[in-house]
Amino acid sequence: MRRPLPWLLSLLLLLTPLLVSADAPGQWGRVVPIADNAHPNLFWNQSEINQLRQMVLVDHSPAYLYNAYRDKMQGLLADPSYDTLHNRGFFVGITYMLEPTQAKANAIRSALLTYQSQNPSGIPHWYSAACFCGWPLALWFDLIQAYHPNTLSTSEKNSLKAYFKLSADAQKVDSNNPQLVTGSGNEDPGPPITREGKSVQEIPNWYTREMGMAGAFVLLGGTQADVDFWFDSGWPHTLFTFDGVTPTFPPDTQNRYDMITSILAMYPSGADVESYTREGLNMNDNPPTWHTQQFYSHGAYHLAQQTGAYMGALMAWHNGMTQVWTIVNEGNTVPNLLRNMKRALASRNERDTADWSCCNGLAPGFTMLVGYEPMLMLGQRFYPSDSTIQQGMPGVINATTEVINWEFPREAGLFLGNPTASMVQALPSPTNLRIATP
Repeated sequence: MRRPLPWLLSLLLLLTPLLVSADAPGQWGRVVPIADNAHPNLFWNQSEINQLRQMVLVDHSPAYLYNAYRDKMQGLLADPSYDTLHNRGFFVGITYMLEPTQAKANAIRSALLTYQSQNPSGIPHWYSAACFCGWPLALWFDLIQAYHPNTLSTSEKNSLKAYFKLSADAQKVDSNNPQLVTGSGNEDPGPPITREGKSVQEIPNWYTREMGMAGAFVLLGGTQADVDFWFDSGWPHTLFTFDGVTPTFPPDTQNRYDMITSILAMYPSGADVESYTREGLNMNDNPPTWHTQQFYSHGAYHLAQQTGAYMGALMAWHNGMTQVWTIVNEGNTVPNLLRNMKRALASRNERDTADWSCCNGLAPGFTMLVGYEPMLMLGQRFYPSDSTIQQGMPGVINATTEVINWEFPREAGLFLGNPTASMVQALPSPTNLRIATP
């Protein structure tokens, strides 16, 4: 076989970056920072909160929401402890959101400033702090600016906004470095693997999960460029491998681990990278099977991979990206996020074929738990008319089996699933339509 001429190789190397073009932000609507006078607008806006107040405080319906509020949340005050932030931080935010009082606002102010003082370098990575502390801290700041904006002085508010930006900047990694996806940082990843006709190189869940919290931070304290970086940076929408990537292409302003790339990297079945790697999904079996590594999660990494995208989509929808819940690609007709949820729900009739007989008294063939994950409540909120979601939500709401969820307690997931989008704002029809950058 003849070798290519040296000049031809050089030409191909020069042209490779041009074969995959970058995409400008704003094709599904552009996410913008939250203005000081536009709170609350992170996980709920005022219209949605009004609806929740009616549901919970007046109608006491649905009962599961009212009971969760009455038994776990009502009257809680903020503090900066690990136990509060990791286990009850969302509860503190929800009780203040539904029944705001000055006492609750004072506690939130004190907790925010104390946490900042204790962690001056920024909110730590979740895997180093063993706490998804960023979610409740961001929620508290969004809400206190809405209901008691004068509780924080101007200097305190500006200091906290800068602190959130600092925390987001600390989560950035070099998107162009393939060694960072291997875990060790010292070895190159293997070649791209093609599954379901789509080639995707590893996209580690620890980056995508940080992406969600970083998105919250920059919505509260960042610039437009910061917001673009974490939500829709312009990273090429078909680039899921390192083919053609160089130290300078795509440029550093573009982020492989932004929300849009996470959504577009899903496979046609709704599976994602971690469904196949950590969870051992086998779509060739009938029905499909999973083969999770022992001591892992019975499928929960399937959604852990998308936590940042789910929460990011929730925030993006509130702040300019109106089409985020209907994004589809590669000729599909079902939105990517919905397909991911349906893949999780389908696992209820599928089995984990790993030999768990060694561990926790579980037998081989253990049923996957990911189909009962509280994160799936976002399906009720944004796809309330989908029959699979309608049929699947009672199982999520009434789950008694312990379901692994690292980000927030089950009852917080119940609230994140309400109110449904149809109550306050209709979603557009699923479409591949690209809208112009504003």
